[in-house]
Amino acid sequence: MKNLNCQSGNVLFLILIAVALFAALSYAVTQSSRSGTSPGGEQGQIAAAELIQYGTYIESAVRNVRLIGRCTEQEISFFRTGVTALAAYEHTSESTNCQVFDPSGGKAPFVEPNTTWLDEAKNAQAGYQNIYYTWANAVDGVGTDADDLIMVVPHLKFYVCRAINRRLINSIDIPDNTGGILLTEYAGTTSGAGTVAVTGETAVRAMCVNSSGTGDIPADSYTYYQVLVEG
Repeated sequence: MKNLNCQSGNVLFLILIAVALFAALSYAVTQSSRSGTSPGGEQGQIAAAELIQYGTYIESAVRNVRLIGRCTEQEISFFRTGVTALAAYEHTSESTNCQVFDPSGGKAPFVEPNTTWLDEAKNAQAGYQNIYYTWANAVDGVGTDADDLIMVVPHLKFYVCRAINRRLINSIDIPDNTGGILLTEYAGTTSGAGTVAVTGETAVRAMCVNSSGTGDIPADSYTYYQVLVEG
């Protein structure tokens, strides 16, 4: 009789362990699905954090050259001597204290897009593995109707885009940009005809959108933008 009771107790104990393990597994699956970035959930979160942090660095550096360097909007420069990727940003007249990436200016670190951020299927398209600083687009609802200085990173992976929006707008949806983003490198000229007009969202300074195919970014390209200076 004692052995039967002992065996019953062991069976009950094993059942309780199985229930606990099932509950833990269910919780893990639920948390994973809530991340909205599977597959690549962890990679998406890391990439989103890197992109958002870099955008914050650049925005802060632009603010520094304006406030500390006393640079006008036309003098803000993303040129840096010796960096081929930034050659198109050179102004007619350059001052290092107005250069966002110069140690005597904005002191921002210069980086190129990490390939883990990008959709490899887009590697033959214009703008792949580039970060653009352009003053040729008006972001709907931000500032006036004039163009805004923005940072643009096209051709992101789907789950990276979703992870960005989860952090910035508390949604894993990727809205369509019904406008067209221009990727004209800023070299002192602020005029342009590009637009960021996002379906269902207005006055959003930073988020990830799906390109409409107009402008310089092909259709169905997930693109991150960050407003650096309001127009």
